[in-house]
Amino acid sequence: MSQEGSSTKMHRARESSRSSACRDLEVPPDLITGGREGSKAETNPTLAKAQGEPQASVLSIFLLELAARAGTLGSAPGVAKGGAAMREARVRKMALGWLGGLLWVGACTGGDTGWREVATAELAPSEQRQRERALAARDALKSRLLAELGAAMERSGAAGAIEVCRQRAPILAEEVAKQHGVRIGRTSEKLRQPQNASPEWALAAVRAKRGSEVDFRGPDGALGLLDPLRIAPLCLFCHGAEEQIDPLVRAKLRERYPEDRATGYALEQLRGHVWVEVPPER
Repeated sequence: MSQEGSSTKMHRARESSRSSACRDLEVPPDLITGGREGSKAETNPTLAKAQGEPQASVLSIFLLELAARAGTLGSAPGVAKGGAAMREARVRKMALGWLGGLLWVGACTGGDTGWREVATAELAPSEQRQRERALAARDALKSRLLAELGAAMERSGAAGAIEVCRQRAPILAEEVAKQHGVRIGRTSEKLRQPQNASPEWALAAVRAKRGSEVDFRGPDGALGLLDPLRIAPLCLFCHGAEEQIDPLVRAKLRERYPEDRATGYALEQLRGHVWVEVPPER
């Protein structure tokens, strides 16, 4: 039983667009070094310290580099001849260039999403109500998906269950999302379907394989819930050890998911998570 899915086509489109835009991007080293290795670090100790510090942010280095260049423009031969107007123009041009670089870097690294993990006990009353909605949506998705998987197994075995996860699971997630006024889906560190990638706010926790419920507070009053999914006996037919999966099922999986990563699990092992995003109360 696959334990992943997506709640909205909009979310999938946004993530896909972002990935394609950043996939082949290479940020030129000149954006950080200024094209002359060590030129500003030698004259600006603060910049040198930032560039040598493993925890220094890209933003810090960019801003320090800009300040260093702006501070030495007056001594550049071309600027000395052109005066203040040329100096201002060159500073403006560099600032715009570095700002563009920052935007690209932020787009591809994810930057700070503004979401923060929060203890359940620290949630405000309104957030507790949001959490209750998240739990209700989670339970609805789990129960409806499990019911359809069980029925498919009785009708046509594990091959039928594959089609439920492939075709019906996204539809069920959409229906539950509309019914409860949330965004909801299933995800995993080892995806079977790439479009089921985790939302940004939950990505770190998914990669860390968090095995208990985790609450998140969004920057706009939204609340996120990440709930673990573990391998049940029914799941092993499609997610168990490769050698234990029926050959016909393995062939079906290869046909439907050529880049499948979602096998090799044992009973009760963490398979993935259900994520729910609840908008703020109005």
